[in-house]
Amino acid sequence: MKMTKRIVSLLLAVSLAFAAVPAVFAADSTGADAANALHSLGLLAGKGTNADGSVNFDLDGSLTRAESITQVVRFLGAEKKATAETNAHPFTDLAAWAVPYISYAYANGITAGVSATKFDCNGAMSDYAFLTAILRVLGYKDAEGDFVWNNPYALAKTVGLIASETPDTNFTRGDAFVICFNALTATVKNGDKICDSLVKNGAVSADAMSVITKPASGLTIGGVKITDCKVVVSAGANATEKLAANTIINAVKEAYGVELPLVTDDTAQTDAEIVVGNTSRNVSAGLANVGGYDAAMIVEGRSVAIGGANNSILRNTANAFANSYVVNKASVNLTENDTYIGELITAPARALGQSGDPCIVYDDETQYYYALYSAPKNDRVILYRAKTLAELGTLDTADGKEIYVAGEHAEVKHKLYAPELKKMDGKWYIYASGATSWDDRNGGPANPNGGASASIRLFCLEAVSDDPYGDYKFKAFLNPDIFAIDAHPFTYEGQNYIAFARIRSGNLISIAKLSNPWTIDTESKVSVIATPTYAFETISGSINEGPFTFVSPDGRLFMLYSANAVTSGKYCLGILEFTGSDILSKNSWTKHKEAVLLGTDAAKSPGHCSVFMSPDGTEYWLAYHYQSSGRKLGVKKFTFDESGFPVFGDPLAPGKYIFAPSGE
Repeated sequence: MKMTKRIVSLLLAVSLAFAAVPAVFAADSTGADAANALHSLGLLAGKGTNADGSVNFDLDGSLTRAESITQVVRFLGAEKKATAETNAHPFTDLAAWAVPYISYAYANGITAGVSATKFDCNGAMSDYAFLTAILRVLGYKDAEGDFVWNNPYALAKTVGLIASETPDTNFTRGDAFVICFNALTATVKNGDKICDSLVKNGAVSADAMSVITKPASGLTIGGVKITDCKVVVSAGANATEKLAANTIINAVKEAYGVELPLVTDDTAQTDAEIVVGNTSRNVSAGLANVGGYDAAMIVEGRSVAIGGANNSILRNTANAFANSYVVNKASVNLTENDTYIGELITAPARALGQSGDPCIVYDDETQYYYALYSAPKNDRVILYRAKTLAELGTLDTADGKEIYVAGEHAEVKHKLYAPELKKMDGKWYIYASGATSWDDRNGGPANPNGGASASIRLFCLEAVSDDPYGDYKFKAFLNPDIFAIDAHPFTYEGQNYIAFARIRSGNLISIAKLSNPWTIDTESKVSVIATPTYAFETISGSINEGPFTFVSPDGRLFMLYSANAVTSGKYCLGILEFTGSDILSKNSWTKHKEAVLLGTDAAKSPGHCSVFMSPDGTEYWLAYHYQSSGRKLGVKKFTFDESGFPVFGDPLAPGKYIFAPSGE
């Protein structure tokens, strides 16, 4: 598991009261970081002091079974309760000092013995036994099938306790402290997170706990933390330039709780600066050499210069810098390679017309973006294309190409939903779903109460030529019997698949093999891989729909999906990861227990997404719709945390700016 090498997705921004604790938990953090943090919070006792006066945590030593359970009880803030109570236990081999801790843990279902009457206090604690105890603390029950007690690694990784599922054959005290630290903010099965419950029961103060609930180690510039930077404007800066600078200052304060100093360029230059507008600083000289730019971000060493073609664009560029790198972001280190000169995108990314169920594709060969949305009347397929993402957002319905129209004499009659464009086996196809009969219209004799038309089937349109923006012909229904919507074709390890939302008593994510691009392989199974079970996805209706797969930079296959009723105000995105060997088996997919994209007051109900790459292939982008006077198109770049898990942050609020994709 290499647990001493990672403390995932946590920032420890420590005040003077906790000055002994490292300020940032980086990817190479060890058990010492976790031990110091837990000790400062009063959750870990050391083993005396070292010669230099520091606490001796014996990080490389092993934990006995009794010591480990004692640590778990202390970690829970339950030591006083445990030592004050008398709890029954069946063990005959407990040392007197260990009785309160082990009896408390036994009574609360955290631990068991090696036999009916033996606990084996001095035996070495294994990694799986310790993980099992912590998972039980988080509310997961091996007795109820949540995990296997001697193989808890997959669940432990999913909830955020460890970064790798590889067993650790040399499990140390330092490893245990890393697990405990990660457990503070790990996903619980139900109830409060441990960090919150410790504050509620008075074991840790809210101020002390708040220092570890900040975002990940966050933005650095040339290796320097953004919280160590100054913001610089010209001594003669106008009001707009100062507003732009304060946009960045306010974003950093909101994200990290640190207010950056604002200075003018008549002060001495320092090592790490964020320079806004034209100044006498060296890094500003780069802005003069990018003539014709709309927005610019020049990274030079440990400083960055923010510029715009005019004052208004400058302020929007500062807004884009904050939204792209500061607000709700995983760790990013800006270097010269991140220098940006180009356009800005504002939310919503498409203000004209409705943009439900967006599918955006960038094609390297034609160097165009292509986009499809559900038509306002769900009666046709309209394809859009543009050279830039900003231009794509300006296209209205009349600017698109009409590919297919449902109707009386067409194969699809009505309720044409969620078209997707995909190049498969060297040819372009458009996949969608639609009703094949008029008899089950809302209010009709076959569907008197409205709802989904029972004749909805998945279908495929095939391009007539090699041009994705050319003509298409109706190719086939993928299967005449499967009642489903939201067709998503994908290829994994050379095999073509179709994922979709099967309609039964609610919408369920299913996968089937394709025997060719327009036919579901009936010789193979059609598998349901996801049903709504978690709290975030069962608020309204019984709905998992809109699947979309992507492969991460480290080769992991993820599937985003939408949960809750689209009209409920609680629509959101969840995620599955393929962690097994059989892609058609539900057991091969691990569902994350929390939503990855939730609505905000400004951008409600984000969902039904697609993932596309920037033109230069270096950035992952998400397209989704959200509610704002109808379904509007949202786009945003997303990143991955140190464990390789995607981080999406919040949907972009209307009026906010971000940098356009790299390579445009």
